[in-house]
Amino acid sequence: MNPVPAFLALLLLFLKCGVPTLAQPCPIPSRPTGVVLGDGRADARVQIEVFYCLMCPDSRRVHPILRALTQRFDGADLRVAIRLFPLPYHDAGYAAAHVAHVVGGASSSVSAESGSGGESGRRDDALAIRWIEAAFAHQSRFANEAIKEMPRVLVERDLVALAANATRISESIVMREYQSGKWEKLTRVEWKLAGCWSVSGTPSFFVNGVPVAEAYNWGLNEWVVQVEALLASIPRVPARPLFFVGA
Repeated sequence: MNPVPAFLALLLLFLKCGVPTLAQPCPIPSRPTGVVLGDGRADARVQIEVFYCLMCPDSRRVHPILRALTQRFDGADLRVAIRLFPLPYHDAGYAAAHVAHVVGGASSSVSAESGSGGESGRRDDALAIRWIEAAFAHQSRFANEAIKEMPRVLVERDLVALAANATRISESIVMREYQSGKWEKLTRVEWKLAGCWSVSGTPSFFVNGVPVAEAYNWGLNEWVVQVEALLASIPRVPARPLFFVGA
């Protein structure tokens, strides 16, 4: 076969059929993903978004730094949002992320039966943060070496039990919601969203929408300097009076 026509034929086939199937569009979540660490507001002047894997030692390392950072600034100035990107080489990472969506989902069944008082359909970021910190604290229990002989169902059971203890939600409710499948879909959507943002490792940081690779090695002091510099460059918009009373 003449190599030139063969090459052209392959090129035409690629242009006709290959391009649309190379990548799927990023799914649009039913609501914004991520949980807020601290009391940062949606309109805060500095927005930090970080992707964690709950079984990643480096994600565990930076979490106390970010928590301390949120305590240094007012919620109107700084907001830190955590998204989960379970890494495939941490065997328990995906199940741990799935559990985070379960306990943070605050569905009507979880809210009502646990007595947490949550509002139906609203995400409870505080519960999700409790689970994230519990998972980091017990990370060694779910390391690859520690669970290599365990069936997956037992790993999932232990994760659910730990989450129930950390969040004070009934273990039976957490397990039922975990097995329902509805929160697993959100876990996949958030993972795909990370891929759309070109996230390939954890922790990965975005500051006001811009990826900041060097933040991987920042300590608290470096973060404070960066946030203060941004706040100094962004004018604070004064609040408008709701009404004016004339003389």
